[in-house]
Amino acid sequence: MKQEKTQKGIVSDLVVLSRIWNPTFSDADPAPPATPPAAPPADPPPAAPPADPPPAAPPADGDKTFTQDELNTYLATDRRKNKDQLTKLTSELEATTKKLNLTVQERTEVDSQLEEFRKQTMTSEELAKEANEKSKKKHETELADVTAERDKWKNDYTESTILRSITDAAATNEAVSPRQVVAILRPDTRLVEALDDDGKGTGVLEPRVSLNTTNDEGQPVTLDLTPKEAVLRMKETDEFLNLFKGTGTGGLGGSQQGAGGSQADAATLARTDPEKYREGRKDGTIKL
Repeated sequence: MKQEKTQKGIVSDLVVLSRIWNPTFSDADPAPPATPPAAPPADPPPAAPPADPPPAAPPADGDKTFTQDELNTYLATDRRKNKDQLTKLTSELEATTKKLNLTVQERTEVDSQLEEFRKQTMTSEELAKEANEKSKKKHETELADVTAERDKWKNDYTESTILRSITDAAATNEAVSPRQVVAILRPDTRLVEALDDDGKGTGVLEPRVSLNTTNDEGQPVTLDLTPKEAVLRMKETDEFLNLFKGTGTGGLGGSQQGAGGSQADAATLARTDPEKYREGRKDGTIKL
């Protein structure tokens, strides 16, 4: 029973609290004063200026920073050390491979690998300089080869042309030994461009001989002659008469018997009696 009363009391209290109560005033009690209107909100105070940021803490030892120049210097130093080490290693490898008994192909492959290894130690400027030097050296070598080949063909043509022209002239003039005539005239013979009647070059090369001889008065002169003209001049000169087969008669209009009963030729007369030989050539009794 007591529990039921308690529950009913709680319900009653809830009913009373749930009602809407309006205040009422009797005549005897004065009305409460009216609530004054709320005051407008005051303006907010001005914002305070932002405070300066606190200074940054100095970097710890492990967070040290570098300038660009310091970084470049460090990288250059490190690169130089690596370059010195690689250069030393490359030299040691080259020395070792020279001692090994390698085939041509194996040595070529090793040299190629060493070359690539060596290039790794070079800067771009050094690589460009080396490439330029190799290109220049290759050009100079090719130019030297072409020049040497050109000079060889030129010398061969010049030599063969001169020797043939002197040999033909010596044979035509009945030289005892054409080789002797060639030996005398070759040092003073050159191959030059032939000239026309106006003194202009024709584009044709011909041999010319600078022959040291004497004129009709016995004075020394140097004549510019063709090989045929030079050999004929030699044949008419006492100094070279012994190089040609004699075709004239000895003496002054007569005949002279030489050793063995044969007729003395002009060469024999020139050797035995040069004075008579010159007189015979002068008056025409000795004809070549």
